[in-house]
Amino acid sequence: MPPFTNIEPNPQASIQERFSLIKERIRRSAETSGRTAEAVCLVAVTKTVSAPVIAEAVSFGITNLGENKVQEAMGKRAELDGLISSSDSGGSRAVQHHLLGPLQTNKARKAVELFNLIQTVDRPKVASFLDRVAGELGKRQRCLIEVKISPEPTKSGISMSEAPAFIQGFRQYAHLELEGLMTIAPYDLPREETRAVFKNFKTFFNSQASHLGPHPILSMGMTDDFEVAIEEGATMVRIGRGLFGERNV
Repeated sequence: MPPFTNIEPNPQASIQERFSLIKERIRRSAETSGRTAEAVCLVAVTKTVSAPVIAEAVSFGITNLGENKVQEAMGKRAELDGLISSSDSGGSRAVQHHLLGPLQTNKARKAVELFNLIQTVDRPKVASFLDRVAGELGKRQRCLIEVKISPEPTKSGISMSEAPAFIQGFRQYAHLELEGLMTIAPYDLPREETRAVFKNFKTFFNSQASHLGPHPILSMGMTDDFEVAIEEGATMVRIGRGLFGERNV
């Protein structure tokens, strides 16, 4: 298996080749945890990726797309939907769109309009705005709560200490569906330290599972650590660079 922090044995590999490699690594990691590859959802992180390149990825079988910014998603959604519809009849209906970046309340309406799953609900104020907007739009918005497990100041999410009350009180939002939790591990940890972080968060996730719907989602793991995340119980991983290569951000 490739090294922990190297998903690109061939930097010139095509998206299709990268996708095949990632699927194989997901399969092996899932088997290590006693599951099948079908138990793990791959979300392709399309930040800074153009609509034609995303449409190409969809043509290879990628059906979950994640954007970090509402504004960027707005800018390319119409073109993307047109490209997918023209190349694959019915494909545009199969694609699920995820918001993966922090959400400000002034973008709540557009977020509800654009995304099937908002993974970064991190405070009651955001939840209240989303609930109101979803009600106005006649939509039941699927959500994950982002929990902060890293001390890094650049990371967002509700703290571990505050998360239980937020999770357990989420039922007050009549137009939101809480489906699980999302987190981001600290960067640049050794493999086994990353494993310990994910293992601890899986224990926390299990303690809250009764509040997260019938099939709770545990979204953790990115390009550099998704295998360990899957081995420790992730049901969803978010991979950008591993699919689309290095990007200028």
